[in-house]
Amino acid sequence: MKKPKFRAWDRKKEEWCFDFRLHPDGTIMNAEKSSHNNGLEKWECSKEREDKNGKNIFSGDIIRDNSGAIYIERLFESAKRIKEPTNALTDFLWEEIIGNIYENKKLLK
Repeated sequence: MKKPKFRAWDRKKEEWCFDFRLHPDGTIMNAEKSSHNNGLEKWECSKEREDKNGKNIFSGDIIRDNSGAIYIERLFESAKRIKEPTNALTDFLWEEIIGNIYENKKLLK
């Protein structure tokens, strides 16, 4: 079993932060700074699996599979499909991360 990985979205820098702490009040804090107001929000956990390119799949990632379906990965719920399959599944299923809900909002439309 793989050790889960975590990331938090930095809305100020518009990039992922992988080195952060959760404060007892629920605030996400950059491990390098002690300030609560550092722009970090919405921490996510990896799903302990990888896409066809070896990238860790996190909740919030937008995934395309070989059936043509596109969906949003979620941590505690079933994935939310945003595009129906366009072709039949083969015996071998692959998934590919094509974005995430923060950096690629156009994919959600």
